[in-house]
Amino acid sequence: MLKRIQNNEEGVIFVTVILIILVMMVLTVSILSLNTSQIRVTEDEVKRVQAEVLAMGTIGLTFANQLSGSPNDNIAFTETLGGVDFAVTSDLDPSTDELVIQITY
Repeated sequence: MLKRIQNNEEGVIFVTVILIILVMMVLTVSILSLNTSQIRVTEDEVKRVQAEVLAMGTIGLTFANQLSGSPNDNIAFTETLGGVDFAVTSDLDPSTDELVIQITY
């Protein structure tokens, strides 16, 4: 059988090799695309966790500010973590004691 394929001049081997190369290219592109999207999702999750930890720290800062001699109901600052700038605002409503912490990045 191998001898018959080697002597075949109709281009079956060429077409088979082209199909194998095409399948390998499609698999490679799909694996690269999957890895790229996973990296993007992981980076977004890291930023979300950093923002959450920063919000928890802002709660402590806000309560410490309220216990100080001159309390302020609004606190705003920026923090850089891992090369990403986080804008933090803390608003305390004195009438309802509702605390809203907003973090944008």
